[in-house]
Amino acid sequence: RRDVQQPRLRIASAWKVTNGATLRGFASAGSFDIDPLQAHARGGDTLLFHGCSQEAATNVMATGLLLSFAAQGMLGKGLYGAPDPRKSLQYCKSANKFMFICRYNLAGAQHAGPST
Repeated sequence: RRDVQQPRLRIASAWKVTNGATLRGFASAGSFDIDPLQAHARGGDTLLFHGCSQEAATNVMATGLLLSFAAQGMLGKGLYGAPDPRKSLQYCKSANKFMFICRYNLAGAQHAGPST
């Protein structure tokens, strides 16, 4: 088997964004697992990457991820995240790329496949 060279991502800068109202409104599933597949199987929380345009990033920083702003995606309307930042990078449509690491409640969530 031939190894495929994966693109490398470079972080230009990073900020911690804390939105008190969003944190108070977050409904945790009550458990956390850093492995997204395990978190999904248990209906718990995990960390996922969310890539977006500069315009969307401004909204996310102000209000958090809101279903009312969600677009129709492969699995329907929803808040999408990925364990691999290279997947989330595909959704960064502006010249400046914006990516968030967000805590997702996976109780009742769908996923695209067994290894995603």
